[in-house]
Amino acid sequence: MGMNYNLSDSLVLPKGSFWSSHFVHGNDDHEYLILSHVVNIDTMEYYRASILDITNPESYNQFTTVVNGSTNFRNGTFGYQTDDYFMGSVTADPLGAIPTWSLVEGVIFNLTYELSSPVLLNGGNGVIYWGKCKQQHIIIVC
Repeated sequence: MGMNYNLSDSLVLPKGSFWSSHFVHGNDDHEYLILSHVVNIDTMEYYRASILDITNPESYNQFTTVVNGSTNFRNGTFGYQTDDYFMGSVTADPLGAIPTWSLVEGVIFNLTYELSSPVLLNGGNGVIYWGKCKQQHIIIVC
């Protein structure tokens, strides 16, 4: 018997691990994989992103920034923002439109995805548990 998950509720918590992946066709006729990830669990907070040129895999850039001190998560809505990075919802429905952008040199992008199909948590597997009862939700957008 399956479990009923309320994904919208999980996106308003000020802590968690959230990531997105995008396959993009560039104006230069290259294919790219762009990953964006933000984590705020217990005492660990960081954000990171990468761009891989799939057409030329030798072209790869990434960064990881560890944050000490106050959190950059918004309370009440899904959102994480610094001067050079953002991931979060921008509509009243936390699953309506979710942009992510980076201004970090070598990893510059500005992408938004809008859900056009029902959410498949972890490819239909629900929640993945890892560590000491931590959980990760994965949204698949088709």
